[in-house]
Amino acid sequence: MGILSNIGSALSSVGSAICSGISSACSAIGGALFSGASGIASLATGIVSPLIGLGLPEILIGIKVIGGIISTIAEMLGLKDKEETPEELGMKAEEAERKPEQFESTEKYIEYLRNEVQIDKEKLENLSDEDKVKYAAIGSSIYVKGMEEKYGMNMPADFWRTVADLKMDGQEVKAYIDNFKKHNITDMSDMTNYIKRDLDDGKDRGAISDAMIDSLKELNPDATREELYEKLISLNDE
Repeated sequence: MGILSNIGSALSSVGSAICSGISSACSAIGGALFSGASGIASLATGIVSPLIGLGLPEILIGIKVIGGIISTIAEMLGLKDKEETPEELGMKAEEAERKPEQFESTEKYIEYLRNEVQIDKEKLENLSDEDKVKYAAIGSSIYVKGMEEKYGMNMPADFWRTVADLKMDGQEVKAYIDNFKKHNITDMSDMTNYIKRDLDDGKDRGAISDAMIDSLKELNPDATREELYEKLISLNDE
């Protein structure tokens, strides 16, 4: 029992150290974009914190899955270059002299990081696993902030964890975001809570259900109405 307890403590300390590293890096970067309840520090730690009880290899896999989904959408929206990685963007943010508030948008800030900030490529290629997680979480969160600005929507950490748990790819997730936007639903946590059957009473369940069905129809154009509802029910059961 003592051995298991020690292992659990070790795993927890690794995850806690990663979250602490994210917070410290974001604090050093500074600015409103990186601080506050809706800032990048909160988003990045929110993505990583549920993975804390796992081993470092599993944490790394988890953040790569979530980062991969985010990267696909960011690339589709023109926020990300094909060869660019979230780790690289996160590392550049830490090295940059200019703050996000000096730019008219997060997209312009990303362009500055991409085109004007140089980092040690050897250092990037030889990051520890802890730093890979840290920089991937920060970089992914910067992309998300760019997406939120483009869409005028909120895309919190629990949304990204949910779509990763459902094994969705970036194109699928973008279809849901697009259809929620069409239905004037601006908080993607509504999708998460709908799937978890945990919607607040004040939410328009009908509109959310319609957005879900329209998304499934886009992704499954040959499916019948009955098949679409079966797919919707299966999401609730996963």
